[in-house]
Amino acid sequence: MRLTGVIDYSMGNFLCIRGFCPMIKLANISETIPEIQRDLLSEHAGEMDRFLSSGEFTFFPEVILCSDLAANGAEYDAITSLRVAVRQKQNFNGWVGPFKFATKGYELKSKEDERKKDNVQTVYMDFDVTKTAKFLRIDGNHRLSAVNEHSAYKDAAIPFCLLLFNGASETDKFCRALFHNINTKQIPLKDEENLSVIIESVDVFSDDDLANNFGTPYLYTRKICDRINLSHYPLIEKYIGNSQYTYFVGIFEHLLKEGLIEDKPECVDVIIQKLSDINTALRESGIANVTENIAVLGAMTFYKLQDQVKYRSFINWVQKNNIGIADKLHINDVISIYDSVYAHTPKRVFLARWYPDSEPNLSKAKGRLAVIKRIVEQDFGLELIDLGTKGGGTYSIRDLMYREIEASDIFIADLTSNRHNVMVEVGYAIKNVGLERMLLYFEPMDGAENPPFDLNGFRYEQIADSNDIERKVKPKLKDILDGVALGEL
Repeated sequence: MRLTGVIDYSMGNFLCIRGFCPMIKLANISETIPEIQRDLLSEHAGEMDRFLSSGEFTFFPEVILCSDLAANGAEYDAITSLRVAVRQKQNFNGWVGPFKFATKGYELKSKEDERKKDNVQTVYMDFDVTKTAKFLRIDGNHRLSAVNEHSAYKDAAIPFCLLLFNGASETDKFCRALFHNINTKQIPLKDEENLSVIIESVDVFSDDDLANNFGTPYLYTRKICDRINLSHYPLIEKYIGNSQYTYFVGIFEHLLKEGLIEDKPECVDVIIQKLSDINTALRESGIANVTENIAVLGAMTFYKLQDQVKYRSFINWVQKNNIGIADKLHINDVISIYDSVYAHTPKRVFLARWYPDSEPNLSKAKGRLAVIKRIVEQDFGLELIDLGTKGGGTYSIRDLMYREIEASDIFIADLTSNRHNVMVEVGYAIKNVGLERMLLYFEPMDGAENPPFDLNGFRYEQIADSNDIERKVKPKLKDILDGVALGEL
């Protein structure tokens, strides 16, 4: 194996070789540093492969590798000879352990001062890859991890920097320090600044360029921003106007990923038609009173368009947990976090009830239903399963009832009037949901002043009217949800 390039001390500190080499060769002669490098996640592998295969605008800075010369068997004197020769701008030709170095200096007159000369030292570094330890990757691990023998870009030359260290202690110390500095000392542009450079440059990047090299979400974002007047949507303009590219690119990416819109130009019309609903949601949810974080607002829009139950639950989660205080969130982060939270959060509440057909009890029953429905759906963002069972029901209804109870996370029963079918549902829920996730309430009425005898040992809330549901039942529902969140239920 031969590496070629120039050799010198960077910033006077680190002896390094800089050059170009086919990507697959660099990947094969190097490996990750497990203690400091992240493995390439499977979901990112495809993304990196698509970027590297994209063609016209594929570019990235050099990958940074290092080699511990001493660990490869190089003697101290040989390492010192190479270091001194390079620092003194002298030619070197010899072995340093298993590596054969051949350097040659070229003197060029300085353009700034003819009395001075610039010295450039070229280098050949030859070695047998079967007899040397693999180089370590300080930066560029994800790029090199993505390439394989079947990659279309495997033979493409990429820039590299190979740092030459002397000993395990020096290698470990400098690898960690350089990895830290590379990943923390940069001041990245904000997403909106990055996106505006591409999306606004119509004369430089055509619509086809956007779609083919950056993705259709970029193209659809350009189209929607050209067509809409944000002043027609005052709350969207207020909270999103300064980050419209970030907002719309994120929305299009996730809606396309979930298959909620088709990947064709007409999807822009679909989103434009939803903007009024989104503007209304910003007002009604009150989320902007809690945070103006563009990532949170973008995630809110996604859930609003994806699933109404999940949307209400997301609003409740944001308001409860002050998610928006994190200022470096991306919409992808918020959606990923909440999807994980939602997967372990109660979502379905089964309501067992029986309602009379005549007044005055019918009006009271409707009042109780309205209150518990508002609490479950609006206050806690959960889905209420209400079959409205009456009488004994048919077998098919009873069978559906059993399936819905089994699929529910929380069970609520209105025991008022002591109806037999409600008691059957309570018994089934005890077995399939569990007492710790059950809420029972009871409003005394003529002929049914107390709950049935066999429920006296269970916890239930006695209410005087529907207003008591807010005061007595809602806190109990919150206790259940908090218990689940803490892993206690």
